[in-house]
Amino acid sequence: MRKYILILFVFFSINIVGQIKPDTVRVSDFCIMLVFPEEYIKKEMLYEEGVFYDYIIPQDSSIITIHLGSMVSLPLIEKKDIISSRQISNMLKEECGKYIENGIVKFCRELNIYPYHLNISYDKVNLRLKKKYDDIFDNIKISFEENIGDSP
Repeated sequence: MRKYILILFVFFSINIVGQIKPDTVRVSDFCIMLVFPEEYIKKEMLYEEGVFYDYIIPQDSSIITIHLGSMVSLPLIEKKDIISSRQISNMLKEECGKYIENGIVKFCRELNIYPYHLNISYDKVNLRLKKKYDDIFDNIKISFEENIGDSP
């Protein structure tokens, strides 16, 4: 009986570890590292002045977007949905929003880092999943490295 319990424990441990999905977006002089707790679909959309990376989490019907480019100063959150906003000089701006979609309260959050033309946001997150997405968002790492193109 112990043998079966051990096998089940190992199986579920591997399954849980296997669900953690990291991704790194490399840009000219920095990289953005995210860790997702489950499967996601990554879509890249190039436009003349930048790029959008959308991470769609099908299990939750939610999305995390990274926007790099000159149009970053344009907000992704509608002004009527904003419930909190803070800005640190011309360096950083963070806004959180809340809205109703199909009778369900949804949350969104957006971080703009102006000097690097970088915008990171999540959207379509329900109340039950908000803490999970806040954790993903709070653990995003941005590193500025020299010779980033040389790293594997």
